[in-house]
Amino acid sequence: MRVFILLAMLYCVACESIAPISGHTDRVVDIYPDYRDITIPGNIAPLNFNVVAEGDFALLIEGAGSQIELRARDGWFNIPSKKWQELLAQNQEQALKFTIVEKQGSEWVATAPFYVNVREEIDPYLAYRLLVPGEQWHQMGIYQRDLTSFEQSPIYENYLTNYNCVNCHTFPSRNPDKMIFHMRAKEANGTALIENGKVQKFNTKTQEMLSNLVYSYWHPEGRYLAASTNTIYQSYFYHSADRMEVYDTASDIVVWDTERGVVIDNELLSSPSAMETFPSFSSDGRRMYYCVAENVELIELNIDKLRYSLCAVDFDPATGRVGDKVDTLYNARVDGRSVSMPRISPDGKHLVVNIMKWGNFSTYHSDADLYSIDLESGHMQAIESINSPESEGSHSWSSNSRWMVFSSRREDGLFTQPHFTYVDDEGNFHKPFVLPQHNPLEFYRDNVYAYNLPELITGKVKVKPRDIADEMASEGQTLKYEAIP
Repeated sequence: MRVFILLAMLYCVACESIAPISGHTDRVVDIYPDYRDITIPGNIAPLNFNVVAEGDFALLIEGAGSQIELRARDGWFNIPSKKWQELLAQNQEQALKFTIVEKQGSEWVATAPFYVNVREEIDPYLAYRLLVPGEQWHQMGIYQRDLTSFEQSPIYENYLTNYNCVNCHTFPSRNPDKMIFHMRAKEANGTALIENGKVQKFNTKTQEMLSNLVYSYWHPEGRYLAASTNTIYQSYFYHSADRMEVYDTASDIVVWDTERGVVIDNELLSSPSAMETFPSFSSDGRRMYYCVAENVELIELNIDKLRYSLCAVDFDPATGRVGDKVDTLYNARVDGRSVSMPRISPDGKHLVVNIMKWGNFSTYHSDADLYSIDLESGHMQAIESINSPESEGSHSWSSNSRWMVFSSRREDGLFTQPHFTYVDDEGNFHKPFVLPQHNPLEFYRDNVYAYNLPELITGKVKVKPRDIADEMASEGQTLKYEAIP
């Protein structure tokens, strides 16, 4: 009973109405996160935020049809979820007005308001890996977040398999019913293919290949998976702000035909004089994009000479073969920088890549920025509206091509966090915002996990982590190898 009374008292404090506003000021109150003048999906979780100042504050959110009024608790605004969703539903394609009201003596004074634009909905779930950055794996897992609320649930957690590495999850066309991810471990090494709740283990390395499948991307029809096979090393730099580098000494691209259980090695994508990696498919599935670099001698001493170009080649969905003509969209030798992680919008209009001085693992490069290529004109430009002085990393598109999520270290310079940006009819990327949290200042201040490889999906992945662990402990199936000259 005492707990119930205490909760009721806290609820009343949070929802207590303020007295009539007696004045206005142009003062701009510092808030975290910076939600001023952003564009949000019409189904996003409440934009709870904190006032970064001492005082007694209240908040008024106004839109067509209704409004929300609440008091801050220790500078934190906890917006009621039901009222928030109702307000969003009433204000599709409109703007919400946020006014922070400060108590001065016995009066309430309104500060300078800000506006939040409400636009098309986003895919309701986000999948990502959580890990503590560093040399050891420690505790990590692949999780999913309901973007309409603050609920996070595990797809898989590595404590089930002796704290091994789990990585490189991907979904065909944002479909939560089919995915893969890889495990590195003595007892559970292999690739997990999850389809409609059923788990299958595959040993994806054959004797002809460099490694198991690493950086992968599904064909939109869900039959083929393009993936790199890599010989990967890590280096640590104690004299640089970019303290870690992940790089390849060799890499090729293969295609896994999941219907035939065959890995197809197209000779064009496995040249011994070059390193091919980070494949992706066009929205119609008839083009494959990938990154390729010339081999570098004594790469551990000349790593700053490792630069990747962006290329494309035709792909035949009937056979899994690629064409024989390679188009170069970004030439590292000419332009002097390096490209990684091409991702094409589902409407086929935009291709977004990371560009940095050298290398291809953008997460550890503070100079890594996002660039957009107009696939009709071929024009490339930096996305100035979303780039920051910190590294911009992996990214993925929503099903309607209106939203892109990307990882960035801009919040604290240490941990990557997911950020969302709206893309309008003209291809403009709007001011991004960080993944909403229940109490964002407290969460991001205390968080010690990096969000890795954020992927938007259209629903919840329905699989039991224990079923994955049990299957990955088995021998698994070994793929066949097929070379195509």
